[in-house]
Amino acid sequence: MKYDPDTETVELTDRNINALMDKLDDPLSARTLISPCEGVMVRATEDGERNSQNTREGIIVVTRSELARLLDGETVTVGDTAVVPVSRRRALLQPLLWDRRHAEQR
Repeated sequence: MKYDPDTETVELTDRNINALMDKLDDPLSARTLISPCEGVMVRATEDGERNSQNTREGIIVVTRSELARLLDGETVTVGDTAVVPVSRRRALLQPLLWDRRHAEQR
């Protein structure tokens, strides 16, 4: 999971999305993933249970149907935040590609 505060974008890998789906099925789960970099949390909830799309406090609440759409490759918007699905491979390679492009510009 990655959060870019400049673009208000959260990137979730398939693994992140599946983990949130699994957490929905576990009644003891907090149903939340926390970003290691910016302290942003993504919380899963059942359809119809989300009471706000306010993301100003760093909590992005996605519904089960939105998680399904993310698994299908769609981007979901929650409040002012875009939640974007990324493949695990792309998420791993993206920093390497950025470093290579940045080095070529020097």
